[in-house]
Amino acid sequence: MCRRILFLLCIMAVVFPSFQAQAVEFQTIGFESSSMGGAGVACATGSFAPYYNPALLAEKDHGMEISISAGVGIREMDLAEHIDKLADTDIVETLDAITAGIGDGRLDDATHEKVGGDATTIRNSLTSLSEQNGLQIMPSISLGMEIGNFGFGIYNVGEASTYAVVDGNRVDTIVYDETSDSYHEYHIEDNSYTLSDQAEYEARSFEYAYKNNLTYLQLTGLTYIEIPVSYGHKFNTKYGDVSCGGSLKLM
Repeated sequence: MCRRILFLLCIMAVVFPSFQAQAVEFQTIGFESSSMGGAGVACATGSFAPYYNPALLAEKDHGMEISISAGVGIREMDLAEHIDKLADTDIVETLDAITAGIGDGRLDDATHEKVGGDATTIRNSLTSLSEQNGLQIMPSISLGMEIGNFGFGIYNVGEASTYAVVDGNRVDTIVYDETSDSYHEYHIEDNSYTLSDQAEYEARSFEYAYKNNLTYLQLTGLTYIEIPVSYGHKFNTKYGDVSCGGSLKLM
């Protein structure tokens, strides 16, 4: 019998890693976990144990406990500030002004001051966004119940994320002039133009990325409900107490 069990375990160890698994992270629910920065797997006893760790039902403090919680978590990384800057900049107007100056070979001083500043903001913001950015909103609402060593609950958690998809190689001010059917790169620092070509335009131009939807905001979201039936039991041994638990979940 022991040999059969060992044989089955060996097969599982070989087969299971070959399957792809997908999962979402634990969302923080409950006042206790929120007050400890999201910790819960090792300490969420009582009515939150079915969500975090059913073995903690064996460490009950009360015969019965019911908890209701609602909350929202927000994470932001280098996105909001740059999106605000880009929103305050008229991108189409800036590109049109740069294209209009091709015939004169430069922009007049007043236009250069404004357009040059806006073009610099666009380039710097896109460069920064291309490195790393993101905004994540995580709402949750839950009802948990502990009765003796049993636990029940309804946990609704969600996650909405947005991030800017930006090609860091396409942030230069190369524009296409339909009138002359030619490509020109505008140099902000010295207010001058140099002749470019289609290959450079498609490889490095922000205008090309903007018009072909290669730079955009990506939105993703997920919400789910899990309804667990859990049980935890403590075993007393001469080496110490061992708590074990398990859950059956409808998700």
